[in-house]
Amino acid sequence: MRTTTLAAATAATVTAVGLSLAACSSSESETGNAGTVSPPVDTSVKDQWEDAISIGVGNKQGHGLVTQSVADQVTARCIDEGDTLKIEFTAPDGWQAMLTHGSQIVKVKNDDLGYPEHDFETREGIIEATQPKNDEPNRFSMGVTWDKPGPGEVEVQLEDETPPHWVVDSPYKEFAMYAHISCVN
Repeated sequence: MRTTTLAAATAATVTAVGLSLAACSSSESETGNAGTVSPPVDTSVKDQWEDAISIGVGNKQGHGLVTQSVADQVTARCIDEGDTLKIEFTAPDGWQAMLTHGSQIVKVKNDDLGYPEHDFETREGIIEATQPKNDEPNRFSMGVTWDKPGPGEVEVQLEDETPPHWVVDSPYKEFAMYAHISCVN
């Protein structure tokens, strides 16, 4: 093979690989897109969480306790879609959560407060006991409800005990998260 032909073939291969890598590294499924976060859709949730996006511990707002935010203070990044959807959720005061489609587990951490990542999950008995009697689009059971009222949406109504290694300065030590997240474009 001639040197010029070999050099041209090598250059073409390097260019093609480079373009392929560039296309893959900036794909929407890897970087995600912005989701919409709002208060829980369910109007029957506890009065203290109504009309608020809530995440944190304790039964009142305060540093290291529950953060009740408005929509423009929180973000959701939707990575992939359908059965492989993951959602990264961030809120003021250092709260971060990760949800994975179909799972009842919400991974939560707060580096600002020294709370390492912990998996919170609603027990199956609580989900069954709070299941709406009718299939109403604005009623949800406790826990994490995926794809309701439509695909790419999730309602989070979660309360679970905090782990012993989270030092919580409140007599009420449950973690709570109440929000509705939409990854529909």
